[in-house]
Amino acid sequence: MVTEHKKHVNVSTAIALYVSSVLGGGILVLPGLTAATAGAGALIAWVAVSVICLPIALMFGRLSSALPDAGGVSSFVRNAFGDTLGDLTGWLYFWVIPFGQPAVMLSGLAYAHYEFGLPRTATYVLAWVILCSSCILNIIGTRISAHAQSAITGAIIVLLFATILVSFPKVHAEAYQPLLPHGWSSVGSAAALIMWAYVGWENVSSIAEEFRNPKRDFIISIVVSMVIIGGLYAGSTAAVLGVVPPGQQDIQTAPLALVLRLAVGSWASWLATAIAIMIVVGSATAIIWGTSSLGASLARSGSLPGKMAIRNSKGSFQSSVLVLLAAYTIVLFVMYLGWVQISDAAMIVGGSAVITYGLCALAYVRLTRPKRLTSWLPPIITGIFVVALLPFFGKMLVVQFLIAFAYFGLRSIFRRGLIS
Repeated sequence: MVTEHKKHVNVSTAIALYVSSVLGGGILVLPGLTAATAGAGALIAWVAVSVICLPIALMFGRLSSALPDAGGVSSFVRNAFGDTLGDLTGWLYFWVIPFGQPAVMLSGLAYAHYEFGLPRTATYVLAWVILCSSCILNIIGTRISAHAQSAITGAIIVLLFATILVSFPKVHAEAYQPLLPHGWSSVGSAAALIMWAYVGWENVSSIAEEFRNPKRDFIISIVVSMVIIGGLYAGSTAAVLGVVPPGQQDIQTAPLALVLRLAVGSWASWLATAIAIMIVVGSATAIIWGTSSLGASLARSGSLPGKMAIRNSKGSFQSSVLVLLAAYTIVLFVMYLGWVQISDAAMIVGGSAVITYGLCALAYVRLTRPKRLTSWLPPIITGIFVVALLPFFGKMLVVQFLIAFAYFGLRSIFRRGLIS
């Protein structure tokens, strides 16, 4: 007798999953980076990206309905176009995480640099020690729990909401004038930075099949999640713009702590710093766990060395974790030398996300074969968004080019087992 699978996801559960998947440590610096890039125009960028990400999220949910056993964006592309593009999509995720995670770590520790005068060299050394420790914890089988991940998400929400709340009495309306101090092109540049904050919709799209009432609840959960996330992101940026005087240097490194110090006092800034450090330290283990599993999946498909798919006695993909640690070390050193900035890392991660979203839009058309206009809207909007935004990533797209070049150059070597 076959037991029917019980669908257990309701609206509140889905909202919690979506919010926790998208909210990340990058928001610690993005309000300041986008404000410095586009001035008050950053608010236009935040609202625009938030609205455009709605059909993208709906597209991923529809893809998961078509492929309920799908394991992510690489699976969508693999089913539509074959192993080559599927593996390449996986590479575009796996090899940009070594840029994104060190940048997140440095963004949190930048608050310690701002608040306590932590020397620059010590900041980078501490970032490496934390990442190294997180890798070791993964190797010995210690991973972040769902409760701990929920606590991290809660800390981000508290920090953003507190920043918005206390800033209201201190906001100066004239701070939002002129609206476009650097022209419309700066809004595009800010939007490219913002994509770092919205990576994550694809990670939970598979829950679309678990809804009790999918036709109603799926769309409701996506819309409510977007309102929450977009409101927190845009609101915190508005707080930075409205409270921090123009030209303040720390706006790009510790913007939320700076707003809290100006609006409430030094004690609030200290609290923000403690929360920021907790966020990035706590998230490191989860990111390494998920990325090492992706590396193992790519190894099983033959596009990375086979040894990366082997678990150790603790159940960890040890070789995959060590590859990540080596990549983290190289990127941190390059960032320490000043060759790559946190904003550059944000562009690199966002660039890969936008490219893979474009591939998924094509996969959507091929796999679902939409017939109604409403079914065509998500891939069409996604495609227009991808084409419009890609030029703003500029020279950072060379990283995706190098990843693709390396993939096509090395895949035959891995598949023949010449490098195990």
